[in-house]
Amino acid sequence: MQAVSCVPFLMYPEVPADLGLAIAQVNNDSLASLAARDRDRFVPLASVPLQNPWMAAKELERAAKLGLRGVEIPPKVGERQLDEADFEVFWEAAEALQMAVCVHPFEAAPTGALARYFLGNLVGNLYDTGLAAALLIYGGVLERHPKLRIVLYHAGGALPVLIGRLDRDIAWCRNAAPRSRDRHQVT
Repeated sequence: MQAVSCVPFLMYPEVPADLGLAIAQVNNDSLASLAARDRDRFVPLASVPLQNPWMAAKELERAAKLGLRGVEIPPKVGERQLDEADFEVFWEAAEALQMAVCVHPFEAAPTGALARYFLGNLVGNLYDTGLAAALLIYGGVLERHPKLRIVLYHAGGALPVLIGRLDRDIAWCRNAAPRSRDRHQVT
């Protein structure tokens, strides 16, 4: 079985939401058509205009009706992070629809040191994925949505090497998390 999705730069988180929605709808309709040919072999992943979380939730509902079983999103939208309050409507929809949320990093035009030596891909993407995961954990998204299924591409990015530090070494991170110290474990 193969999960199929758009390439990451087609998520277009930087375009106006109405254009992002139009792009997502073309992508989702095309992937639904592809998957309909052989549902035992293809699992399509939706695109949504995450720059407008309400529109993203509505498109996710439409994609689920088309038979798509997950969604691919970037680890951030511009400078907005996935734990921010306005994304709650999207997380509610993804959980209710039982759609796997696949976080795929992509920075088309890295700046500074990340612009050199292909480090945007080699380092920046791993950092963005790990940071997104840490924010989902400490921002309480996973606690508020216990049935949410998150997939972190590229083996979780930097998260696997950060887990020990996030869970044990930085007390103020633990205190910032929604759960108490005794109940909270990052696994």
